[in-house]
Amino acid sequence: GIENQPGPSEELRICLTNIEGGGRLKSDVLAAHTADVELITELELTEHSIFDFTSVLADAGKEVIFGNCTTIANKQAKHERELRGRRVAVVSKLEARVEAARIDLTSQGRDLADSGRWCQATVPIDKAGNFMNISVFYGIAGASAGGEAHRYNERLFTDIISHIMAA
Repeated sequence: GIENQPGPSEELRICLTNIEGGGRLKSDVLAAHTADVELITELELTEHSIFDFTSVLADAGKEVIFGNCTTIANKQAKHERELRGRRVAVVSKLEARVEAARIDLTSQGRDLADSGRWCQATVPIDKAGNFMNISVFYGIAGASAGGEAHRYNERLFTDIISHIMAA
């Protein structure tokens, strides 16, 4: 922090975890993690698995804020089919009292939310009532090769930076 805006008065452990799919099956592992706030990418959690996932984490004293539902591919199937699910999440210990950050639903904010690849939460950083906004973004696989995926990925990333700067 700086003199007129000191940093957190207590240690706050934040972890970025790419769980490489299978979110429901990895909820026990996430429940055991000791980070105060964990940013999860590549969750690939189907909608029908959300209750089980959140229940396991709640039993461990944690809460979850998800990015919006989006289409995720099931690569294990013989014929790739589309499933609806969640790609990103913020997991926190209940005492952190994380809340979903409100986003401006301009076309920019709507595109970010609708992508399902971005999630933002408000996290308290001390007992004095100071907070920070934290975002997690999961880019598009293969976007580094160029083409439409690259352009879409770059546009989402630019929108995130604009949104953060405006907050």
